[in-house]
Order: sequence, then structure tokens, then C-alpha cells
Amino acid sequence: QKGDTSINVVDIYIKKKIHVTKHVTKFTLPENTASSVELFSAGKLTGSRVAELKAKYTLLHDTVISLQESEIQLLQEAKQLSVDLEQQQHELEKAEQFPEGPSSEVCRIRQQLLHCQNEYNAIKEREHEIEFRIKCLQEAKRLLEKEYERIPKQGEAEKKIKKMKEDCDELHKEVIQRKAEVNAMKEDILSKQKLMLLDKKEVEKLLEVQDSLKVTQN
Repeated sequence: QKGDTSINVVDIYIKKKIHVTKHVTKFTLPENTASSVELFSAGKLTGSRVAELKAKYTLLHDTVISLQESEIQLLQEAKQLSVDLEQQQHELEKAEQFPEGPSSEVCRIRQQLLHCQNEYNAIKEREHEIEFRIKCLQEAKRLLEKEYERIPKQGEAEKKIKKMKEDCDELHKEVIQRKAEVNAMKEDILSKQKLMLLDKKEVEKLLEVQDSLKVTQN
């Protein structure tokens, strides 16, 4: 599946603190922390409690951005691997059409196939990592919701909490959609790998026939 992309991504882990200036997300951290500041001003929260809540919001915000960027990067890597596999398939088709080529070409193609397989295994490992990040995000969301249930509710604060929950739910839906895209890409890659293995066997058979003919002629 070919196509150009204009999205620039960086692989960021959950425990690293990040500063994103070009990434657009619907998770509005300042609005969510504003309710704690209002409660602090009203004397219902201590300064240390406000700082603690802000730190938790910051962690969730960083986790959301890291998860989004990792999903995008994984999808791009899967697409690039699909393109690489397609190129390898074309090379095998050429080798099948011209079996008289040197055996070193077949060795080169085998090495490239091994490289693609290693890349595919790496993508599977990254997929497990992203699943772990999703669980972390869900747990952080649950803890924040529980934390807010203990805070005295005000009309405006409740609206902001509701918006935060809606934003998190929307993000979760986006994550599910991206996982579906990655799974579809993975199935496409596996299908192409099977075709490439069949083509490789055909090339090897043709080379064996060619060697047999040379021996017979000699």
C-alpha cells in the first residue's frame, strides 16, 4: 500500500516528559486543571493537593500524546514494510523470468527476505508495547476519575470533568481504529510473505533445472 505521509513522529516512552508544539490533540489539560485551582481559591484544597492533581494530569497528558505518536509510527512502519515486501516480490518475479542470472542474486534476495522478516517481528514487539501503553492510559484515566469523585463538586467543575471523560473516550475509540488498521496491514504483509515464499521456491526449482541442463550438456 503506497502513499506519501506528511506526519512527523518521534518514539516517546510513557515515563519520559515531552513537550509537543506541533501535535494537535483534543485533550485539553489547562481546562481540566482549572477546576482544582478554583477549589484551591475557595479554600477547599491545599496547595500541595493542587500540585499533586496537576502532576497527575500532566502524566496522563504525556501518556496520551506518547500513545498517539507511537500508534502513528507503528502504522507507518507497517506500511513501509509492506512496500519493501512488494519490491522484493517484484525482484523475485524478475528472477523467475530470467533464471539464467547468477546465484548471488538469489542469495541477495534471501537476505532481503530475512531482513523483512526481522522488521515484521520488530513491529509485533512494538504492538505489544502499545497495548501496554493503552492499559496504562486506561488506568490513569480510572485513577483521575476516582480522584475527582472525592473533590467537592461544583457546576463548572463537573462540566470540565465530563469533557475530560469524553475526550478520553474519543481517544480510546481512535486507538481501537488504529489497532484495526495495523491488524489489517499485518494480514496483508503475511499474505505477501506467503506469495514471496512460493515465488522463491519456483526460482530455486528453475535454478536446479538450469544446473541439471548444464551438467547434461557438459
